[in-house]
Amino acid sequence: MKRLLAVAVSISALAAASDRAAAECKIVSATIPVTMEGLRPIVSAQINGVDEKFIADSGAFFSLISPASAAELKLSLRRPPIDIYMSGVGGTADISVTTVKTFTIAGVPLHHVDFIVGGGQPEGDAAGLIGQNVFHLHD
Repeated sequence: MKRLLAVAVSISALAAASDRAAAECKIVSATIPVTMEGLRPIVSAQINGVDEKFIADSGAFFSLISPASAAELKLSLRRPPIDIYMSGVGGTADISVTTVKTFTIAGVPLHHVDFIVGGGQPEGDAAGLIGQNVFHLHD
């Protein structure tokens, strides 16, 4: 009987915590304007208040920013949590990771967004590309 009471109290506590979390949880939905530059879908965004352009890449699992753009924006870099690298037509390259304090896209500010830093500079004036880790973010 004591065990059953303890389980009931635990379930009640979890339900109350879940109700509070649900009350604080919001799903953010936005329409992201895309401008085609040739065959490249370009979206405008801000990194810590600085306007930048990115290539929208729904096939990319993670967003990426070029090393030159990261340096220009004075973003701090760190090693990735595991030993990974980028591989492409030009060969392989080591990567870094940065966390952007505020990444604003379609007028929606997203906080503490991680980007892979590596590879070359994308064609045109894009700072990098936006992948699924941003397209699937919810507040």
